Amino acid sequence: ALPQLLRVRPAAGMLAFGFWISIANDSLFVVYGAWFEDSFLVSLTTLGFSTVAIGAAEFLGESMTAGFADRLGLKKATILGLCLAMLAYLLLPFIGRSLPLAMTGMFWIFLAFEFTIVTSFSLSTELMPKARATMMAGFYAAGGMGRMIGVLIGGGLWQAGGITAVAWTSAFFTGIGLLSLLWGLHGWSPARN
Repeated sequence: ALPQLLRVRPAAGMLAFGFWISIANDSLFVVYGAWFEDSFLVSLTTLGFSTVAIGAAEFLGESMTAGFADRLGLKKATILGLCLAMLAYLLLPFIGRSLPLAMTGMFWIFLAFEFTIVTSFSLSTELMPKARATMMAGFYAAGGMGRMIGVLIGGGLWQAGGITAVAWTSAFFTGIGLLSLLWGLHGWSPARN
């Protein structure tokens, strides 16, 4: 059942999108604690607070999906979220020069990512209406593979070039995710399925 997803262009594009953005997000997630400890000498309590801030960003991103995604259109909302996430990744090394600004940058990254990923769940269910369970299983599997790779490369990127290497590589992978989504959804609309 899963191989059939690769033969359907919108589904294949969505799987690639999920894979690439998961690499991007998890490569940063796995090293942000080391960045905060190394650059700002944070305590475990402060690091815990930053995780609470990330959780708040995720909650807000999910709430924004509920409030705006249907009105904007799921495809447009997902693309908007990706563009905002790319921008936040690119800006992180510049704004992350103090702890409050670094935490703000992380907040915006996770807000944009969560808005994007949660909106994309809804979009994914529309791509293959007669195989929704297969589509979602494939989407989660592709994202899971991406997360594993992100965790594996994040540390190496951190050691090679610090937060700049990690953040800009995350922006690059998010860009590949955007291109995958645009390729997959070119000419697609819910009315055509």
